[in-house]
Amino acid sequence: MRFVGSLAVLVALWSSAAAATPREELADAARAFDEAALRSNDDSTQQLFVRRWPGPFKLAVRNGSRSPSLVAPSIKAVRAIADVANIEVGEVDISDKTADFILFFDENGKPMKNNCEATIRWNGAGKLTHAEIRINPSLSTSLDNCVIHEAMHAFGFISHPHGADSVLSYVYKRTSLTPLDVNLIKTLYDPALKLGTAPLTASVQACQTLAGRMASSDADRQAVCDPHKRAERVANGESFLLATATLKRIAGKCAERVTYWANLYPDRVSFGYVDTWRTFKADAAGVYGGSFTVDTKPKPLDFKLSGNLKSGIVSVENLTQGCAWEGTLN
Repeated sequence: MRFVGSLAVLVALWSSAAAATPREELADAARAFDEAALRSNDDSTQQLFVRRWPGPFKLAVRNGSRSPSLVAPSIKAVRAIADVANIEVGEVDISDKTADFILFFDENGKPMKNNCEATIRWNGAGKLTHAEIRINPSLSTSLDNCVIHEAMHAFGFISHPHGADSVLSYVYKRTSLTPLDVNLIKTLYDPALKLGTAPLTASVQACQTLAGRMASSDADRQAVCDPHKRAERVANGESFLLATATLKRIAGKCAERVTYWANLYPDRVSFGYVDTWRTFKADAAGVYGGSFTVDTKPKPLDFKLSGNLKSGIVSVENLTQGCAWEGTLN
């Protein structure tokens, strides 16, 4: 996981966090959850559904003899997050084919460059199925920061909330879980937040959970957690407006009406589908559109979408089933 940018500027922008009001603290925590758990990566506005371990996993160590002194602290870091998430960890030998969380000690193919790397896999329901943290035996930075950071990724926090006081931030560089980290983990692993929950629903629900954990007032909870308050949050430095597109069927025998959540930017729009968010670039006149395939069961569906940011008109065609809808963004 890498982040490119001016950390000095970021530190300056966030230096006022110490004087934050309770409402601002809740907004910051909600933003951190969205950025860490519901975003594909730092440089993308694509939002993702909830992904996490649904229950116990089996931890194994590969090449531990390469760096014996790093093995126990690395396992401890993984267990620290698992304890907060209330996930049982079983330790098995690397020869056990059922191991699904691997600590791998090697140079990552890039000696002295990548001290730690995490990779994870999940299925369409949001269930994490495999995680691997590669740790460079020639570690040149703090082990505590390196491993706990990557372990957070391996628990479903894919991206980096750099403005938050978290082990996931490259700005703060914490070496152990912060109070915010504990809240983020408990929120993601709250049984009420179901695997595969769509990003908008998950964002609102997570905000409500965080408000409860942070003992926020009803006024602060309402002000921050209302779905449309996402228009006040920023992703990668950009503001966006939240909209809905309610469309009426004009052809075929599919649903009479369909509704899409949409994020509106000055030069593009992102629509939330069941499998992911799709972004369309608009030209100078506001016109956008494109074709794509939605990975649905029992078979994928081919779609064509078009619209205009200035007029708000949206047209959607389900090419596979021969249906079409029209309406406006509002």
